[in-house]
Amino acid sequence: MLTHAIISLDATPTSRTGAFYGKAMAIRNIGERLAFLNRGQRWVMRRLCALLPTVRDARLRSDLQAMLAAHQRNVLRVDARAGTAADEPGMPAPQRPAAPQ
Repeated sequence: MLTHAIISLDATPTSRTGAFYGKAMAIRNIGERLAFLNRGQRWVMRRLCALLPTVRDARLRSDLQAMLAAHQRNVLRVDARAGTAADEPGMPAPQRPAAPQ
């Protein structure tokens, strides 16, 4: 999705990645690694929440909203497993899926 978005904006995507993956994989304890990953997911959520109001392209905005929702679901899953709260000051709380009827 991000590659398509970059191309649609007449930019050139690259395969470069940041140091996040390496940092995550260096954490041996799975609980600590999941907490680190959740901090990263929350960072992305904050960035998306700040960015979304400025995106005029409807398709790109929809894609980014879907990305935000996916990150919110991931944060909820990890928090549920770890028994931690998903709330963070200044952030909309992740939306819990509605119960099936």
